[in-house]
Amino acid sequence: WLDPENTEVLTFDGVEHEVSGSGIIAGYVTNENGIGIKNAEIHLTGARDTMVMTDEEGYYEFSNLPFGGIYEVSLSKDVNARNGVSTFDLVKITQHIIGASELDSPYKMLAADVNNSGTISTLDLIMIRRLILSIDLEFANVPSWIFLPWTFEFDDPTNPFNSTVPNSVQVTSFSEDIIDLDFMGIKMGDVNISASPSG
Repeated sequence: WLDPENTEVLTFDGVEHEVSGSGIIAGYVTNENGIGIKNAEIHLTGARDTMVMTDEEGYYEFSNLPFGGIYEVSLSKDVNARNGVSTFDLVKITQHIIGASELDSPYKMLAADVNNSGTISTLDLIMIRRLILSIDLEFANVPSWIFLPWTFEFDDPTNPFNSTVPNSVQVTSFSEDIIDLDFMGIKMGDVNISASPSG
C-alpha cells in the first residue's frame, strides 16, 4: 500500500527548510565565588561578528542572532595585572609548592601558573614578586584574566594542567534562546580571590 503503482521507489529526497527567526545568546561571567566580573570583553564570531562588555553583575547578551547560524563565544580581559596580587598570594603559592598547604581548587592552581608552563614553580613566584614590586607591569606569558566555561570539568581537579582548558564555546545548532552560557574568570596571580571583579 506504500507503493500502489509498483514503482519500487523506496526513498524520497527530503526538503531542507531554513530555520527562521532570531534569538539571544546570554549569560554571566563570574569569579570562583560567583561574583560578577565587570568589563570583560565577550566576542561573538561566526554568522555575525560582534563584541559586548559585561555589566556590573557580569551579565552579557547578544540579541537578534539569526537561528541556524554557527557561533563561537570567547572572552578576554587584560587590564591592571596587579589587581588582587599581593605577598599573601606568594605565601599561599609557596606553601603549595613545598606541600605544606595545597591550593584547594583547580582554578587557584591555574591562577598560580603565571608563566604558563603547566606547572607551579619558583619561576611563578619570581614573576609575581616582580609584578608586586612594579619591576614588571604585566605578566609576559598570560593576560591578566583567563576564562573558561562554568560547565567545564577537569579530568583530574587535583592537576588541572592535565586538561586542555577551553577558553571559548561553539554553538553549532542555534535554534532557540541560550540564556545560561556562563563563564568563570580567573585573575592570574591571585590565588586568594581578592581581585576586584570590576578592576
